[in-house]
Amino acid sequence: MVGRDGLHPQRLDLDPGFRSDTDYLSHRDEYFSGPAWASDGRRLLYYTLEPALTSATNPGFRIHLAEIGPAGEVLSDQVLESDRSHDNEFNASWLPTEDGILFQVVKGGRHALAIASLGETLGTARDLGVHGADWISSIIAPDGQSVIVAVPPVVGGLQSMSMVDLKSFTDTPLDVRPDVTWQRVAR
Repeated sequence: MVGRDGLHPQRLDLDPGFRSDTDYLSHRDEYFSGPAWASDGRRLLYYTLEPALTSATNPGFRIHLAEIGPAGEVLSDQVLESDRSHDNEFNASWLPTEDGILFQVVKGGRHALAIASLGETLGTARDLGVHGADWISSIIAPDGQSVIVAVPPVVGGLQSMSMVDLKSFTDTPLDVRPDVTWQRVAR
């Protein structure tokens, strides 16, 4: 963490004991990825490798939610795991209401998008019905009602684009090129 002046960077003491993970030395460049701050600056989502003994890829990526104090002190840091059998859970984005997250899971080489409320256990995560063989790009609408997704092709070609309603999980194909985004406009 660093102030606006760019001086005095401070390391956040996240995931205590991570250096003692069995696979840390061989995977140290894969720790602490995808930081996403809540708008109030007090909560931080990130993903990092964790021992995942029931995962075929042990270790596996897992999402963390940390509460950060005003001086950069880590007040809490918990692993948010929806399903122990997932190989990976990562790339979490806050929903605009910041009471839930959209994230990606991998099981047996199959990628999927899921959504979960933070008020419940992450084990209640729901599959959006968006699946692919590799990284699925997503961007949540400013109103939190839908998400644009880009699913990579199986072989060559362009990603398939669609918009998924986050209440009904209805998937509507979009005839647009990848790398689109939402525009927030005044009413």
